[in-house]
Amino acid sequence: MEKKKKNLTAYERGYSKILPCVFVIISLLIILLPLQTTVNSVRMVLSYIFIPQLRASHGVTQYLDGVSETVGNLLKVAEENAILKEEIAFLKIQTSKMETLEKENERLTSALALSKRENWRGVWAKVAYREPSRRGSVIIDKGTDDGVELRSPVIAIQNGVAGLAGNVVEVTAKTAKVMLLNDEDFSAAARVEAKGVEGLASGNGSNGVNLKYLPLESAVEKGDKVYTSSSGALFPDGILIGEIRKTGYESKRSYDTSITSKLRPIIDGGSVKEVFVMPALRRGGEGKDA
Repeated sequence: MEKKKKNLTAYERGYSKILPCVFVIISLLIILLPLQTTVNSVRMVLSYIFIPQLRASHGVTQYLDGVSETVGNLLKVAEENAILKEEIAFLKIQTSKMETLEKENERLTSALALSKRENWRGVWAKVAYREPSRRGSVIIDKGTDDGVELRSPVIAIQNGVAGLAGNVVEVTAKTAKVMLLNDEDFSAAARVEAKGVEGLASGNGSNGVNLKYLPLESAVEKGDKVYTSSSGALFPDGILIGEIRKTGYESKRSYDTSITSKLRPIIDGGSVKEVFVMPALRRGGEGKDA
């Protein structure tokens, strides 16, 4: 029994020495054989079975592929999230602008006692600077970036009453220059509502505002309200300019074809601090939405 056991042990020892040699020979043959499709496939299968490091690296490769895909998805989600945040911020800004515009519209509508069906558009601005050498104009803190246009009508509110302040004559991206009613270059088509006659409101420097070219037969009276007329090209119809202060102050002459009256402007340009700038009139429109 002991001899047989020793023989078996010797056999096993021989087998254990031969088997690795066989594997080495097979491996060398696989390596040296041409890289044909079948041989290459067999080589990869055997390598995967007998080389633990290859199996481990394969597992790591699969894991890294999964990580790469996950990271890619996360980056894509982050990018989409950033885009959504920008869109939300933009919508908030637009909503804020709409709310501000609605409040401005309600404020102006109430001040002008206009029908709420009329949707007046524009922007409020503050007087930022007054030219010492010229009291007939002011600089406001809004410009083209805010929708202010050249020739835009300008309204102001004083003592709870809204009226015409002037119009925009110069504009930059951030500021605009407003010519006030008393400026000698200012003029606006005007009508005396109570009498149904029209004239031209013109600035007269330190002497205020005149209402020129009234018909000789017009019986305007002190206190009559004067409004902008739709016959003009700059201003919408119905904005209060002021009231008659003195009628026919220039003596009538035989060759006169019209009379001139003095106006008391509703807006004192020298003390105005805030104005409402309306869109410039365009042919077929009056600076308001239908």
